[in-house]
Amino acid sequence: MSDNKSWVTTTAFVAVPVLGFFSLLGVALLGGASNANACEPGTTSSFTVDPENVPTEPIAGFGGEQLKNAAIIMTAGQDMNLPDRDLGIAVMVAMGESSLKVLPYGDDAENPDGTPNTSIGLFQQQHWWGTEEERMDAYDSSIIFYEALEEVTGRASMEPTAVGNAVQGNLDPQHYASSWAPAVEVAEALSGGMIALDPADNGECSTTGDTPGDVTPGGWSAPTLGPVTSPYGDRGNLCTPAGCVPDFHTGSDWGSEACGAPIWAIRDGVVTKQYHDSAGGRGVYVDHGEGVEAMYIHMYDSGIFVKPGDQVTAGQHIAETGNTGFSSGCHLHLEIRVDGELVDAAAFLIAMGVELP
Repeated sequence: MSDNKSWVTTTAFVAVPVLGFFSLLGVALLGGASNANACEPGTTSSFTVDPENVPTEPIAGFGGEQLKNAAIIMTAGQDMNLPDRDLGIAVMVAMGESSLKVLPYGDDAENPDGTPNTSIGLFQQQHWWGTEEERMDAYDSSIIFYEALEEVTGRASMEPTAVGNAVQGNLDPQHYASSWAPAVEVAEALSGGMIALDPADNGECSTTGDTPGDVTPGGWSAPTLGPVTSPYGDRGNLCTPAGCVPDFHTGSDWGSEACGAPIWAIRDGVVTKQYHDSAGGRGVYVDHGEGVEAMYIHMYDSGIFVKPGDQVTAGQHIAETGNTGFSSGCHLHLEIRVDGELVDAAAFLIAMGVELP
């Protein structure tokens, strides 16, 4: 992933030695918090949905064959023993893709590689998802969707639309947002009131307990769920048609399998300003006190939950990972300065007692 080089005015910048700033701060290397997943997957209720016996009256504007298909989607999820929220997300995606109809056609578009778009069925799945028979079968296509859904790490702490986007690869991260509330209404009704989902679900879940968002005894937190995928430091040469220049990575990147993973404040502090760049990158600067300033970037505007002047606490859910600016995938780019000098963000947090993935 390539990242914006903000705070650096020359590619010849020399990083401050890690041990140097540790000794200046007088910080001992402490044991950190464990890095378990941020949230449990959620409740899996016991109920039976009968696709052949759905209500005759519309629910949230959906009726007849649409409700039958929603019931089939939920039955498939029950058969896989998935959490209630996953069932609601599957219904939401099918609403957004096909209006809960098994459609035998796609949008007549072409894929980026020039191959025809063969999207069909409830989830508008293309040819690599399975055979035509599987994709046109409401139950089989639901199983295919759920199998991909189970691969979305940390989905319990992501907005429903972000989870759906992670599975489907929709370019609009908010594509399914308007379908969540009606999906909740349909899912709750078809379950006979046995499940209860939040129509205003924003993906937030508790960051208490043994999670990456835990706060160490010294008051520090991991910034997000994923591992460091691109470390701080020299990355060789960056070559473009105009020529090659030294490429120095000014921050540490934490990977995210999908946009929408939670971003936590690494320490108490105050948001000082928003970050915008010419490539569309978005983020925030936070003054964490004692000369420590951090910049969190690549979020979407809708995935930033704080504004300049806001006080934040360590471990607070301040944003969600995105893919804006100089970025080739969903992740968090975190830069840290100590007394105005760039440091290795990951190494710094480890020295503060944070155990990273």
